[in-house]
This record gives sequence, structure tokens and C-alpha cells, in this order.
Amino acid sequence: MAGQHHYQPASQRHALNLLRMALISAGVLRLSWHSRQQAGAAHWDIYALWLVLSTIFAYHFTDKTYWTHRLAWLCGATAFVLFFQLQGPQQIWAIAAGACWLLYIFMLRQKTVFKPILVALVWTMSTHLAFSGTGDSAIWMGIQRFTYVLALTLCYDMADQHFDSHWNTSTIPLHYGTKKTAILAYTALLISGFMLFLLSAHFILMYFFIQISLLVASARIVWFLAKNHKKQTENQVFWSKIAIDALMLG
Repeated sequence: MAGQHHYQPASQRHALNLLRMALISAGVLRLSWHSRQQAGAAHWDIYALWLVLSTIFAYHFTDKTYWTHRLAWLCGATAFVLFFQLQGPQQIWAIAAGACWLLYIFMLRQKTVFKPILVALVWTMSTHLAFSGTGDSAIWMGIQRFTYVLALTLCYDMADQHFDSHWNTSTIPLHYGTKKTAILAYTALLISGFMLFLLSAHFILMYFFIQISLLVASARIVWFLAKNHKKQTENQVFWSKIAIDALMLG
């Protein structure tokens, strides 16, 4: 990312980090609620609280901001206790998602291709497979969820190139280039859109059009990041991340 960077005051960064925390938490709840509806189990239980707390921990446990760091570890400790109250199938998928997350954190963080795949896999397991059925619609929805989150994770890596290059973190945009990453993100969005068409009979019309609109908005984010990745300021990068997080609310 070339050009001048205007660094935000600590208080502003803290407030925006809390906004991102709220958006990501709302995103996992929204996606899991939709999967619950499709599975005929549209009600909240302790898993929803566990999902929010564990997500906050996973995304912020390394945060250097004093209160965010402590909040993340408090959420992680609470999620650990709540895990033992989950239903059997939920515990299995929670363990699988946690294992993928630990695999990424401790073994595969420097491996180029694994980050977006594992992030998409963890989101799919925790927000869909934990309470989906085994029919064709559940499979199509799982693929749709995976490819959509994969595209947004690639967007995040495109937005974060300056930070990743500074810390020598190997990501797909840095290793293969922004153009190829954008093509991969577009491909993931196309597959996600195709899955939506296969599932259209299971959706009300308004929801279907909302999902298509989110795919179009995601494609627009890909285009913007591919075009402007060399000249974004820190402020623009952060708000690009906010936009990506907000798209998870679909």
C-alpha cells in the first residue's frame, strides 16, 4: 500500500475495533439463525451465546488494546465453560471448528493458501453444519456459506496487504498478486450465487434478492480493493474491513 498513512488516535482505533467486534458477532448470529431456520430449529439456545463468545475470543485474543484484550480472554474463558453445556452434535462441530482454528494459529499461519480456506471452513462448521440436516439443500447451503465467506476472507487479505507485508505474513495476495486473488474471489462469489439459485425454492423472494444484492456488493468490494490496494490510507483500509464485516450480516 503506497502513499501516506494517517494513523488514528488510540481512542478511535479502540472504538472502531469494538464496532468490528459487534459486526462480526452479529454476523455469526445472523448466519447461524438462517441455518437454524432452514433446519426447522429456529430458536435460540446456549450455543448462540457460546458462538458469540468464542468468535470474540478467536478474533481478538491477540489484540494489544488493553480492554479489548481482556474482554477477549474473558469471553474465551466463559465459552470454555459453556462448551460443556452444549448438545452432543454441537460439541462435535465446535471441537472440529476449534481444531481447524488451532491448526491455523499454531501450524499454518505462514502457509499462503490455508488461511482463507480454514476461516471459511470454521465459519461454515460453526454457523451451518452444527445444526443442518443431511439433505441436498443442506449440502448446497454449506457450499454457498463456504464460498461466500471464502470470498470475503480473500477481500480482507487484499485490504490488509500493507500490514501483512510489514510482518512478513504470507497471504494469497502477496504471494500470487492482487489480480489473481480478485479472480479467485470473483469465482467464489459466482459459485455462491449458483448455489443460491439451486436453493431459491427454499427462500422467500425478498430474502433471495437480499442475498443476490450482498453478492453484488461483495463483488464491488473486490473490484475496489483490486483497483486501489496500492494507494489506500490506513483509514480507508479500516473502513474497507468494516464493510467486509458488515457483509457477513447477510
